[in-house]
Formats: sequence, structure tokens, C-alpha cells
Amino acid sequence: MTKYTNKFKELVVRECLENSKTLSQIARNFNIPSQKTLRTWINQWRDPGTFERSVYQYYSADFKITVLQYTETHTYIEAVSEFGLNTNSIISRWRN
Repeated sequence: MTKYTNKFKELVVRECLENSKTLSQIARNFNIPSQKTLRTWINQWRDPGTFERSVYQYYSADFKITVLQYTETHTYIEAVSEFGLNTNSIISRWRN
């Protein structure tokens, strides 16, 4: 999986928000494999603080267990908000 810098993400998000091009066109122009990636970045951009957390972060085993236990009675989306994670897909990876 390709990692993108926050500076690059910001450039692309600004392109999405300030121009009349489609997400598909912008994804092609910046060689980004998926429009879903762009939508995620745009949502992170709109949620203050999330964009900064989008850089890879290490989590302790205890933290992961706590989050996984929380998801037994809550949704992944609720866990993302509660624990300040940048995406719910990380929880799926921990569960596997």
C-alpha cells in the first residue's frame, strides 16, 4: 500500500474542492488508484485533527485489545471516534 504525505494529500484535496474536475479525473491526474481514497482524504480534511493523524502510527497491543473489546458492543465508526483513529479499516486488520 502506498503511503502519501500530508502535504501531498492536502494538495490533492484542495484540487478536489477548488476545481470542477471529477474525482475520477483527479485520481488519474495524481496517479491515485481509487476515488474512495480521495473521498476518505476529503472527509479527513473536513474533520479537524484527523488529517494530522493520517500518518502511520504505531499502537500498543494493549491499546489494540481495548479497541477490539470496545467494538464488541459498539460499531467500528464509534470506535474510530472514541479512540481518535483515522480509519475503521485498521480495526478490521487488528481483528484478523
